[in-house]
This record gives sequence, C-alpha cells and structure tokens, in this order.
Amino acid sequence: MALEPHPQSGVRPPALGRKRCAPDLFAEEKDPAVRAVLLEAHVFHTEAQALKNLYLQESRLRRQYAQDVKELQRLRAERAEQEKKENFERLWEREKQSIRECGCEDCERLARHLPPTGDESSASSRNGFEFSNAKKRQNGKPELN
Repeated sequence: MALEPHPQSGVRPPALGRKRCAPDLFAEEKDPAVRAVLLEAHVFHTEAQALKNLYLQESRLRRQYAQDVKELQRLRAERAEQEKKENFERLWEREKQSIRECGCEDCERLARHLPPTGDESSASSRNGFEFSNAKKRQNGKPELN
C-alpha cells in the first residue's frame, strides 16, 4: 500500500531520497507506475520523521493562521462599530447645531431640551458621570439655554 501526500500539502518525496535508493530497488516490478509509487512509499517510510515534523509544523501554522484571521475579523468588526458610533455622534452634533441656529419656534422649543454643547457633555456621555453647574430657576428646575 503506497502512502501519498495530500496534493495540496506541498510536500513531495525528495529527489535526494530517490537517489539514495539503489537503482535496482523494486526492479522486479514491470509496471513503471507501480514501481514509482513503491519508490515514493519507500522514501516516505525512510524519511517519515522529517515528514512528520513538517506536517506538525504545517498544522501549527494553519492553526495560527486561523487564529490570526479570527482576530483580524474581530478587530475589523470592532473598528467598524466604533466608526459607526463616531459617524452617528458627528451627525447628531450637526443636527443639534442646525436646530440651535434655526430661528423658528419649533426649533427653539427643541433647543431648550437639547443637552449642552462642549466638551463637558461629550465627556459625561463617555464616562457616565454628569456634573452640572447650570443655574437654577426660581422654581427649582435648572435653566436650559
């Protein structure tokens, strides 16, 4: 029974191994195809440890490659999600600015309920804490600008 490597493995019996074999090895075999297979099987048998090490190395590299691909996909998804959030925040800031700049009655009413602009509001949304120095009206509610 002949052992042949997987066609895509890239490992072929070394020519040096064939040269080491006696030229009349398997000479009794008349069919040249069978003789070639027997010769390759013999080379694989004699070079088994080296081939085993190559296969082990190949499997390690394939596992590492699969892990790297998963990590790359995770990082790409993470980056895409972050960009999506940043784009949404930019659009929201533009929309708030256009509401504040518009002079119509509806936009003025909306603007009173919008959070303040500036670095304090974006910092509070990032860390979950919000500190307000807003002046209080006489009725006890904060005054919104």
